[in-house]
Amino acid sequence: MNNSISKRNWLLIWILGMSGQICWNIENSWFNTFVYAKIAKDPAIISWMVGVSAVISTLATFVIGTWSDRAGKRKPFIAAGYILWGLFTIGFGATEFMPKNPFISAIVIVVATDAIMSFFGSTGYDAAFNPWTTDISNERNRGKLGWYLRSYARACYHIRCGCIGYHCR
Repeated sequence: MNNSISKRNWLLIWILGMSGQICWNIENSWFNTFVYAKIAKDPAIISWMVGVSAVISTLATFVIGTWSDRAGKRKPFIAAGYILWGLFTIGFGATEFMPKNPFISAIVIVVATDAIMSFFGSTGYDAAFNPWTTDISNERNRGKLGWYLRSYARACYHIRCGCIGYHCR
């Protein structure tokens, strides 16, 4: 049994792991304040975003994860999920320019955009990337791999704090 993960796979793990954590970090840390500052000073919108995204993300992880298991291929799900996740993350900022009258349509568009973004994030990261890392590892190196994957979340947190500190000067 081979106990090592190839250099190519380590590179993919680093790139996909870090980019995934950066996207989650942006979505979870900055979009709430964006909505409050640019769409409406109504915390109910943020509550709806969080609730709907949680349901969508959970369902996407189970459904798409099962689909990728049965398909026996993870890379197409990773690629499609990450590309569309990135596009919707970038596009979320465009919700600032949508008409805010009637107000309910603005709420629906913001919540729907966040839910779609979360769907693709869960597709690429939770339902395909994380199981792929399990597929390429074994019981001897999975702990090391898990440590690296978990450290990316902390690294992105520190990057975010550095960006906020720099931005606030």
